[in-house]
Amino acid sequence: MATESDRKQLAARKAQHQLHKALSHELRVDILTFLSERSTGSASEMARKLGESIKQVSHHAQQLVKYGFADVLRSAKSVKGPRPIKG
Repeated sequence: MATESDRKQLAARKAQHQLHKALSHELRVDILTFLSERSTGSASEMARKLGESIKQVSHHAQQLVKYGFADVLRSAKSVKGPRPIKG
């Protein structure tokens, strides 16, 4: 049976894995930097600012949402982030 210490270690490894996946592409780091400076932004706004296609920015922003580092604001069709790192 897993102890409390085992569960904490597993949670820490999972958080570390998510951080690695989220930051594994330079564009994701650029998106997080953009969001840390502006709080929110649409894919088209970020694409213009970062010099990337909307498709690329949208894909990588979705990955940041998937890994819990940003939120999607559906009503405004914007991405909000970055979320604080838990751990």
